[in-house]
Amino acid sequence: MVYAQRLSDNRNSNHPARRTSQHPIPQTLSPTHREAINLAYSDGLTYQLVGAHLGIPLSTAETRIRDGLIRVKSSMEHT
Repeated sequence: MVYAQRLSDNRNSNHPARRTSQHPIPQTLSPTHREAINLAYSDGLTYQLVGAHLGIPLSTAETRIRDGLIRVKSSMEHT
Protein backbone atom coordinates (compact mmCIF):
# COMPACT_ATOMS: atom_id res chain seq x y z
CA MET A 1 0.00 0.00 0.00
CA VAL A 2 1.26 3.47 -0.88
CA TYR A 3 0.97 6.09 1.86
CA ALA A 4 0.62 9.77 1.06
CA GLN A 5 3.52 11.91 2.16
CA ARG A 6 2.94 15.53 3.07
CA LEU A 7 5.36 18.39 2.70
CA SER A 8 7.23 19.25 5.87
CA ASP A 9 5.74 21.92 8.11
CA ASN A 10 8.69 24.24 7.48
CA ARG A 11 7.84 24.71 3.82
CA ASN A 12 8.54 27.94 2.00
CA SER A 13 5.70 30.46 2.13
CA ASN A 14 6.02 30.89 -1.65
CA HIS A 15 5.18 27.23 -2.22
CA PRO A 16 1.92 26.75 -4.19
CA ALA A 17 0.38 24.84 -1.28
CA ARG A 18 0.71 27.93 0.89
CA ARG A 19 -0.52 30.34 -1.79
CA THR A 20 -3.58 28.24 -2.63
CA SER A 21 -4.79 28.32 0.96
CA GLN A 22 -5.25 32.08 0.62
CA HIS A 23 -7.94 31.50 -2.01
CA PRO A 24 -10.79 29.20 -1.03
CA ILE A 25 -11.73 26.59 -3.58
CA PRO A 26 -15.06 27.56 -5.19
CA GLN A 27 -18.06 25.59 -3.97
CA THR A 28 -19.07 25.02 -7.59
CA LEU A 29 -16.39 22.35 -8.02
CA SER A 30 -17.46 18.74 -7.87
CA PRO A 31 -16.32 16.78 -4.81
CA THR A 32 -13.91 14.74 -6.94
CA HIS A 33 -12.21 17.86 -8.33
CA ARG A 34 -12.14 19.53 -4.90
CA GLU A 35 -10.58 16.50 -3.20
CA ALA A 36 -7.88 16.10 -5.86
CA ILE A 37 -6.96 19.81 -5.72
CA ASN A 38 -6.92 19.82 -1.92
CA LEU A 39 -4.60 16.84 -1.82
CA ALA A 40 -2.25 18.33 -4.40
CA TYR A 41 -2.12 21.95 -3.32
CA SER A 42 -3.23 22.10 0.31
CA ASP A 43 -1.65 18.84 1.45
CA GLY A 44 1.31 19.09 -0.94
CA LEU A 45 1.01 15.65 -2.51
CA THR A 46 2.46 14.91 -5.91
CA TYR A 47 0.01 14.00 -8.65
CA GLN A 48 1.23 10.40 -8.41
CA LEU A 49 0.50 10.34 -4.67
CA VAL A 50 -2.90 11.95 -5.24
CA GLY A 51 -3.75 9.09 -7.58
CA ALA A 52 -2.48 6.49 -5.12
CA HIS A 53 -4.38 8.10 -2.24
CA LEU A 54 -7.63 8.17 -4.22
CA GLY A 55 -7.09 4.75 -5.80
CA ILE A 56 -7.17 6.14 -9.34
CA PRO A 57 -4.63 6.09 -12.20
CA LEU A 58 -2.09 8.93 -12.41
CA SER A 59 -3.66 10.18 -15.66
CA THR A 60 -7.07 10.44 -13.97
CA ALA A 61 -5.58 12.39 -11.05
CA GLU A 62 -3.88 14.76 -13.50
CA THR A 63 -7.13 15.27 -15.41
CA ARG A 64 -9.17 15.95 -12.26
CA ILE A 65 -6.63 18.49 -11.03
CA ARG A 66 -6.28 20.18 -14.42
CA ASP A 67 -10.02 20.39 -15.03
CA GLY A 68 -10.61 21.62 -11.48
CA LEU A 69 -7.94 24.32 -11.79
CA ILE A 70 -9.48 25.47 -15.08
CA ARG A 71 -12.81 25.86 -13.29
CA VAL A 72 -11.17 27.70 -10.38
CA LYS A 73 -9.46 30.08 -12.80
CA SER A 74 -12.70 30.67 -14.67
CA SER A 75 -14.62 31.39 -11.47
CA MET A 76 -11.92 33.84 -10.30
CA GLU A 77 -12.02 35.68 -13.62
CA HIS A 78 -15.79 36.14 -13.29
CA THR A 79 -15.70 37.66 -9.82
